[in-house]
Amino acid sequence: MLRHVLDPASHATQNIPVGDFPSGISALPSGKQVFVSNTGSGTVSVIDTHTNKAVALPTGHDPEGVPITPR
Repeated sequence: MLRHVLDPASHATQNIPVGDFPSGISALPSGKQVFVSNTGSGTVSVIDTHTNKAVALPTGHDPEGVPITPR
């Protein structure tokens, strides 16, 4: 479960379900997507920051980080 701060002024939060044992997190420079590596479930969760919905993508192994490389 990822706890996401929606409004820093009011401290409003929302829980976003991700995979087991999240071990790394990165965001696109645009802020449109956040990536969470889930070591326990062998997935990477891709979170749409507009909807706060996550989709899990299988990696086939235990991901331990999510580097973002600018083009």
